[in-house]
Amino acid sequence: MSRLLSIMITLGLAATASGFSVIFDNITPNGGPLFTSGDVQPSQLDHGFGFDAGVADDFILPASPHVSGDWQVTGVDWIGRFTTGIPVPINTFNIIFWPDTGGAPAGGNVPGLPPKYSDALAIYSNVPATNSPGGGGPSSFNYSGALPTPFIAQDGVHYWIEIQANVNYPPLWDMEVTLMSQLGRPYSGFDLFATPFWTELGNDRDAAFILNGSPVPEPWSISLLGIGLLALTRRRR
Repeated sequence: MSRLLSIMITLGLAATASGFSVIFDNITPNGGPLFTSGDVQPSQLDHGFGFDAGVADDFILPASPHVSGDWQVTGVDWIGRFTTGIPVPINTFNIIFWPDTGGAPAGGNVPGLPPKYSDALAIYSNVPATNSPGGGGPSSFNYSGALPTPFIAQDGVHYWIEIQANVNYPPLWDMEVTLMSQLGRPYSGFDLFATPFWTELGNDRDAAFILNGSPVPEPWSISLLGIGLLALTRRRR
């Protein structure tokens, strides 16, 4: 393999396999989680009683270094707790991205009905998540999940994210909230209790989550990698 080809492939691999970093933090700037808060609301899809409960909070990504202004969200970290019943392992979560509509998440619906999922930008169902003990006692957990495909978001645009546990009641699972709030307040809904999607939470708290990702890959780096591999194949022949 020529030295030039080696450099080309190395640059291409570095561009496509770079590590992901935090691109939006909704925990640290808000003073951390408020573990004893009574502001938490259920965010859970139950297949036993058949209810749909959700909490959505907003985010705006900073300026992207990519000329398109796009980011790829590749993973989410969040904090949750069980408010009713004995904690059980949660194997998967639903992660849903909603567009903004007048300072609230799209997909609103009347009491007794789930949100209008046709309004969602992306729905990632049954996302596996790791968990570890949280700082709020035996019912508190830190979670982390990787999206099966990146969610492409543009910088400076208002989005909403809903993180919903796939677990049957009991127990009841809620997102933890933070001491303070940035951007808008979270919104919630609960079709079993006829809380409309979406209803603004009353206190200035935020859902405790972090978005991980990277700028969208540069087209030149992908092309460069392809050219390098093609040249290597021809050389071997």
